[in-house]
Amino acid sequence: MKYLRWVGLMSSLLLVGAIGDLVAPLPSDALTVTIDGRTVGLTTATCPSGYNLCRFIPPGRYGNWTVGDVSSTNKARIMIGDNSTANSLDLLKLTGITFTPVVTTGTKTTTVVVTHTYNAGGGNPAGNYSWGYGMSGYFDPPGPSPTENIVGNRLRQIGNGNFAGVSVQLGSGLDTGVLATPTTNNLNGSVTKTSAATVVRPNCNTGSNRCAPTITQTFTITVAGADKLVLSDSVIAAGGTCRAVEQVIPIPPHLYALMRALDPHAPNDINQLSAWVTKMGEKYLKNATQKALLKDLIKKLDKWLARTVPGTCPEVLTAIDEILEDDIEAELVAVAAAGPFEPAEPAPPAPETGTIIIGKSVPNESSAVFTFTIEGPSASFPSISMDGMNHNRTEVSVDAGTYNISENQLAGWTKDSAFCGPADAPNPPDGPTTGVVVPSGGRVFCLFNNSPASTITITKIITCNDTCGPTTFEFTITNTAPFSVPIERSISMDGGYVDVSPYTETKSLTVPVQPGDYIVIERYDEGLDASGWSLDEHSCPISSNETCTFNNFFNSP
Repeated sequence: MKYLRWVGLMSSLLLVGAIGDLVAPLPSDALTVTIDGRTVGLTTATCPSGYNLCRFIPPGRYGNWTVGDVSSTNKARIMIGDNSTANSLDLLKLTGITFTPVVTTGTKTTTVVVTHTYNAGGGNPAGNYSWGYGMSGYFDPPGPSPTENIVGNRLRQIGNGNFAGVSVQLGSGLDTGVLATPTTNNLNGSVTKTSAATVVRPNCNTGSNRCAPTITQTFTITVAGADKLVLSDSVIAAGGTCRAVEQVIPIPPHLYALMRALDPHAPNDINQLSAWVTKMGEKYLKNATQKALLKDLIKKLDKWLARTVPGTCPEVLTAIDEILEDDIEAELVAVAAAGPFEPAEPAPPAPETGTIIIGKSVPNESSAVFTFTIEGPSASFPSISMDGMNHNRTEVSVDAGTYNISENQLAGWTKDSAFCGPADAPNPPDGPTTGVVVPSGGRVFCLFNNSPASTITITKIITCNDTCGPTTFEFTITNTAPFSVPIERSISMDGGYVDVSPYTETKSLTVPVQPGDYIVIERYDEGLDASGWSLDEHSCPISSNETCTFNNFFNSP
């Protein structure tokens, strides 16, 4: 789906699927909530329509925050919609809650973490799992002053799914960014935002041919001074699955002929259509004529699919988006009806937007997932899954302004280069990734190149001729290049009791390093020597990822 967005084509082909008959399970009651690191003791609450597991969050102090109810009729609670009947959605909603800092000076941050396993009792057949976000509420500075300063406040929301041991970030999440403009009336300090649903786990099957993920939703709240956050209606997330087309459906001859005009080896099978379109999009990215033909073909294929495969995944995505939008609309109506927060003048027009395109390139095909941070007027945390490819990208719509784009460190990978520039430039980008200006209607392309990190593995082997106790061995890894900073690591050996045969033990550690020449030594001091240890031998064979082995022997002194 992402690649079709790069070339400006329709994306629904990558979502071909049909919603199967679902089985209604009993929701799992393994719901946990933590606030500021403290586990919340939840109590039973009545659920409204669409939800079947609801719990009150008791008011009180949690760490450095005071949690309260919005009102006596709108109490702090977490609501789960663990729904697996036909066309239903998974829902998670934090609502009716206020967060007030105990310390009223400076800037404070806390996290609220909600975890729940969906469809544990059955239902939700295997298929593409989608997820979307919405949040609505406002920051409320203290006092009745009509001019209220909400500068420095921020609300972020991101989810992570565990799909049978595979951890997946659920899209890019939502982020208000650090609010930077004083406002008149705190409604203008609202945190109302939605994020369109996307497929976050293709072909989800956590066992028994169904999709039962454990979802962890993290809300990060930052407030300045004594400001509090009021979530009178919702911070919500929603997800759902659709199944892949199981039978082979041939493509109509007139459409297949158009496909063969672009590729004589085009597949005549609906299940291979998405991969083929992605391949053609990459092949004809810079060929205006063929690109136009492909775009026209996709429109024709979409019309045929709409008639041939009813109940496609786009309908699941649309249902999620409607849930989020309806929930946000209800919040705006509730806030407007509250009176004191009615704006004194019309709200400013929506900011003009542009696009940041993030490209990722690695030397070989990979399944790694890289994450990024976009800092600026509309901050976000996009991710790119390589999905067995060595090139991929994602697009993020942002408010016009100046941004910093950075890649988060991923273990086992080295960032080789990173550049940004205009997306329509004929040459690859060559500008910095900081201070990137995104004009209204403009498109910026940032390319990050990575390669697998080189490693040095240290293997420690001990042989004890007499009983030996726990011992820690220290190592130093030094690059021979000038001004290099040594890397210090240690390996703690357990030791053991010697009866008849000598006691032996082996442990290893692996250290990512930049390419280069290194010296690896064991820091052998007089204390070890006096206690009976001796370094017998060591070796570092030459290879791209070296393993250095150190053998130590122990005899009672």
